[in-house]
Amino acid sequence: MSSNNNLDSRMNNQDQPISEFKSKSGLKRIFSALRYSLEGFKSAWRGEHSFRQEVFLVIVATAIAWFLVGETRPGRSTTSASEQAPPMPFVRQMQTLLAHRGFLLVSLIALMNAVVRTGGLFALIPLLAVSTLGLTVNGLASSLKAVINLTWS
Repeated sequence: MSSNNNLDSRMNNQDQPISEFKSKSGLKRIFSALRYSLEGFKSAWRGEHSFRQEVFLVIVATAIAWFLVGETRPGRSTTSASEQAPPMPFVRQMQTLLAHRGFLLVSLIALMNAVVRTGGLFALIPLLAVSTLGLTVNGLASSLKAVINLTWS
């Protein structure tokens, strides 16, 4: 009974329980989060061989980029100041990027991934179906059911 009263006393305005781990605030919370993150890295280092391999590869790739790629060292330029082309305007840079099909493909895949991961798929599709196709909620449900039946049959 007392645990039930304790839970009731820790409810927020939307009647959802507040986690007991959320009691810290301000700098205390930030330092606690930092400590938990460091403990997670230590645990991953000790227990996960693949994590150690990835850290090693990041160190090697960083060293290669630093020593072999001139653009990663701003103080050392391979061309003189008179030979350098003036910076391209932003609009021209975007036109150059958008002219490459590979860039567009990767961008669209990344956008689809972001939409699916954030639940945008379940928020945007119904809105577009109602506004563009004029479907009602029941019509949308029937359409989705038909698509699922066609997909799985």
